[in-house]
Amino acid sequence: MTSYTLRKGAADKTKADVVVVGVVRTPKGLRAAPGGEGVASAFGRKFAPLLSTIGFTAKPGEVTKVPTGGTIKSPLLILVGLGDASGVDASAVRRAAGVAIRAVSNAASVAVALPALDDQQVRAVVEGTMLGFRFPSYAEGIEVGGYHLHFISADRSRGGHVLESRSGELRVRIDPSDDLHVELPPRVELEDLELAAETHAAVEAVERGHSN
Repeated sequence: MTSYTLRKGAADKTKADVVVVGVVRTPKGLRAAPGGEGVASAFGRKFAPLLSTIGFTAKPGEVTKVPTGGTIKSPLLILVGLGDASGVDASAVRRAAGVAIRAVSNAASVAVALPALDDQQVRAVVEGTMLGFRFPSYAEGIEVGGYHLHFISADRSRGGHVLESRSGELRVRIDPSDDLHVELPPRVELEDLELAAETHAAVEAVERGHSN
């Protein structure tokens, strides 16, 4: 299960499997977008030649993966194009975040270090809808006991299972339904507490990436 972090600190000092950094076009050439300056500084004079060598142009939606070789703490850097620096707005950041995250594979943690210069740009990365439900423990086996939440971004380009969340402004809606009709196959029992515990432990191991 992959976790995503919107980083306020220096991207080059982030301990994550993958760091996502934006690149913009300027009159003086390509440069890291706000949020990724630390990565460019870590590469130093090699950053611009690196972009040229891999043929990166910073076209909006362009994305490429770069092994860091220990230059920064993350082993893999994902560069995503944002276009002209003067045209980077919330829409451009939202598109870049979606493209970059879809390019991630086999990573347990991803740090997103894209421009977050105002509230709109921050919301472009993290704003969306969280939908979920709660089942009692005795329903373990056909459902997972406890709360089960999923998130989908506002532009519907990314989402997934929620392991933990800290939110600022929220609007909450609750469905008061208290009745659920489920037809089970023969010989399926829901009163085995040991089976319920085993099922929950197995799900926890998958979601957290470890086993007891």
